[in-house]
Amino acid sequence: GAHKEGTEALTMASGADAMEVEIPPYADLGDFVKDLEKDTRKALEGGDEELTKRVIEQWNQIAESEYDVKFANEQIDEMEDCKKDVNRHYIKNAAPNLVKFLLENMMKQNEVPKANDEAASLSVAEAAEICLHEVGICLEEDVIPHVWPFIRSNIRSTNWRRSCAAVVALGATLEFTKSNTLCEDLGELFQSVVGLIESNHATIVKESSLFCLGKFCQRRLDVVKTGKNFPKLMTSIQRSFSEDAKSKAQGISAIQNLVESTLEFSILLPHLPWLIDGLIKAVSTSNKEVSGGASEALGALLGKVPPSRHLLLETTVRELRKRLQAAVERGCERGLSKEQERDINCSQENLTAALAGALVRLGAQVPEVWDCFIVLKDVIKRGMPGAHSDAIIAIGSIVTGEKQMRESSRTLFALCGRLESSIILLLVL
Repeated sequence: GAHKEGTEALTMASGADAMEVEIPPYADLGDFVKDLEKDTRKALEGGDEELTKRVIEQWNQIAESEYDVKFANEQIDEMEDCKKDVNRHYIKNAAPNLVKFLLENMMKQNEVPKANDEAASLSVAEAAEICLHEVGICLEEDVIPHVWPFIRSNIRSTNWRRSCAAVVALGATLEFTKSNTLCEDLGELFQSVVGLIESNHATIVKESSLFCLGKFCQRRLDVVKTGKNFPKLMTSIQRSFSEDAKSKAQGISAIQNLVESTLEFSILLPHLPWLIDGLIKAVSTSNKEVSGGASEALGALLGKVPPSRHLLLETTVRELRKRLQAAVERGCERGLSKEQERDINCSQENLTAALAGALVRLGAQVPEVWDCFIVLKDVIKRGMPGAHSDAIIAIGSIVTGEKQMRESSRTLFALCGRLESSIILLLVL
């Protein structure tokens, strides 16, 4: 369902799996919920971490079940002879204490991000974030009265744990509520989020703040475009390119949200040079989240670049081609470790995808077309397997853009050999 996508967004790619705790079927939850409410109060008063995580996970599963009932009922509203499941509103009735409990536990973040080998288990704060998101999706606007006072009171706090929890709660609220239901002081809260990025706060605060700005870009363009907010947003995104991998990934996500929104693209034109340069560098990194996100964002951005900026597109193709060629050469070196092979594969795959996207935009009007053919042929012959399909797509973009198909075919045959070219042409034409 839709709530699954939201959960993935809020966890900010933590890579953690939820705890496995069994609960009764939704129709039989009555007594279980009464006991769970008692456990919630006990955990709120100072229960141990194991109890707290178990309570959070059980509420999380109840919220998922209640959303499924709500969603199913909405689907059969106009159908005859269909029996609805009873929505018992367990989450709505528990919301005052439940949301307070979740917000309290969201303030138990670790300042130092977890290492990769520690990502298999959720922290209490991460579990609480996920559960708040499920609760929000289940309640929609009804959750605002429970979460908004906390956001207002803590987003400017000098205690980084409080401000971090508030900004995550704000980002989540933006995602699961309608755009016209939030309060009038949203512009001030936007500026507070930008302020958290600009100040010397913990890394996790910057990551969470950039996540929140991405939700503003996705859901509240009216706030983003007001006054000096847009220049501040772009400055924050530009700074994220020099931050840690998670912050960079959140900044890239914000770019993609902007490009895919209804924002007038002309507003982005003055920022295109540094946006494209930053995204190309990000595509070249070995971090899968950063590189993959940058490849998608760059493709979306190039897809909207007007013909008047043709020179910028050509420069982008040249730079991507050079970086891809270097990545292919690195992949052919001997004695690479498995980790090095994995990183090179990630770089090749996303650089090829980005180049394919740029070539789709340019078609046959590609600068140094022969050099592009050569590097793409190298990807197919010597590159990592994950990049092969995008290399074929990129070659197809040039072929299908040519007015003289025979000339393109000759080029392919000359560069790749008759057998390979025949296969590629069959796949792309």
